[in-house]
Amino acid sequence: MIEIFGACTSINVRKVLWVSKILGVDYKVCDIKKLDREVLHQLNPNGLAPVIIDTNGESQFVLWESNTIIRYLAERYANDDEFYPTDSIKRAHINQWIDWQASDLNAAWRPVFQTRFRNDSSFSEQQVAQSIQNWNRLIAILEGQLQSGQKYIAANHITLADVGICLSINRWIESKVSQPSAFPCIMNYFNSFNEVSGFTEYVNNGVP
Repeated sequence: MIEIFGACTSINVRKVLWVSKILGVDYKVCDIKKLDREVLHQLNPNGLAPVIIDTNGESQFVLWESNTIIRYLAERYANDDEFYPTDSIKRAHINQWIDWQASDLNAAWRPVFQTRFRNDSSFSEQQVAQSIQNWNRLIAILEGQLQSGQKYIAANHITLADVGICLSINRWIESKVSQPSAFPCIMNYFNSFNEVSGFTEYVNNGVP
């Protein structure tokens, strides 16, 4: 049993929840809004979610940082060698996109997202406009990747790389910073996940 600490509206928590669902892991969600902050700091000295506790018999393993968690879950619980391959080249290609999503793509959307959805007034209009431009420029990179004819981001089958990318695309769609129809490959890619376990629950659920 894995306990997942976090809020289901958080994009980073949803990464962990969706991977758990895809892998068929037995898990339960522990809402941090109901958790004593001191307890959270004991689990993660940064005081941030997600955090997981993986209980196996009498032993408990605590882990934080969303991308570290999803890599751990894939390594420990995947039933095949496709979702997160052991081959060093294939895995490096997947990790490339995981890290790109967490760095470049996250940094691009922060000013506009924080302003529109978190009531953060610290960003100027110019910063928000630049954020929209940067965000759409990186979305165009994804469009180009998918135009190569490859069905998914890092392979012709679903991999761990698709998790953060899909959540990012969902946030981009919900934020209405561009016309999705201008990126047909991205929309076809995104809609192809409708039958994947957990997609409508944790990704395409109306939450940016």
